[in-house]
Amino acid sequence: MANENANVAYMDPPLEVINVTATAAITQGDLVLFGKWLGVALNTAAIGENLGIDFAPRKRVNAVSAVSGVGAALGDDVYYNPTTGVFAASYSDGYYFVGRVTQIRDSGNCFQFEKVHSVVSGVEDLYPAAVKVVVTTIDAATDYSTTGKTVVIPKGAQMIMMRVHTTATHASGTVTLYNGTTAAHTAVVMATAGAVTAVTAGVVQAAFTVGTDAITLKTNSLGDAGIVQVWYI
Repeated sequence: MANENANVAYMDPPLEVINVTATAAITQGDLVLFGKWLGVALNTAAIGENLGIDFAPRKRVNAVSAVSGVGAALGDDVYYNPTTGVFAASYSDGYYFVGRVTQIRDSGNCFQFEKVHSVVSGVEDLYPAAVKVVVTTIDAATDYSTTGKTVVIPKGAQMIMMRVHTTATHASGTVTLYNGTTAAHTAVVMATAGAVTAVTAGVVQAAFTVGTDAITLKTNSLGDAGIVQVWYI
C-alpha cells in the first residue's frame, strides 16, 4: 500500500528485512502491507523492481497527517486507510491499527508512532501480545441492576471485540458495554436463546480504551440472560 505519509526512523530495534518484487510503484518510507505483515519500504521501486521491506516490530515511524485528532496525544491509537493512504484517529471499516503515538503532532502536522508487526482488520499483533478474553455470565434472575455487572479488565487495555451468546429467550432483551457512564456501542439484542451476536453498530472508539472508570455490562431488564465475551489486548 503506497502512501506519502510515513517515513521510517531507524532508532530501534534492528532491521528485519525481506526482499520482494514490487507489484506497485512505491516510495522509500511508505508503509507496506505484505499479507498481514506491516512494514516500511527501504527503497523506492517501480513495478517489477526489487523492494526491501523492514518488518521489525516497535519501529518508530515519522509521519505526517492533517487529519483531526491524529497524533494528538502520547499513546493514542493510529489507524490507516490502505485505500487512500491516509491516517485516522479512530477505527472505521477497512482501516488497520498500525501503532501508537510516541511523539505528538507539531505545527507542521508531523508526528511519530511505534508501529505494530502485523494487522488484521484493525486488530494488532503487538510485539507480540496475546489477545485475551474475559467471559461474563449474566443471570436472568440476579444480574439486572442500574449499575450493571462489573467486567474486570486491566487499566490500559484496549478492548477490541464483544460477542454475546443469549441463554434465555426474553422479549426486548439487550446488553450494553459501558466505560464509566459512556455506552461503548449500540445495545446488542439478547432476546432469543441460542443467538450469538457481535457488536457491530454505534461503536464509540474512545470508550474501548480502559482507564480508571469501571467497565460494566448493563441489560435492559430483569430476565435478560447471556454469556458475554469481551476481547482485549
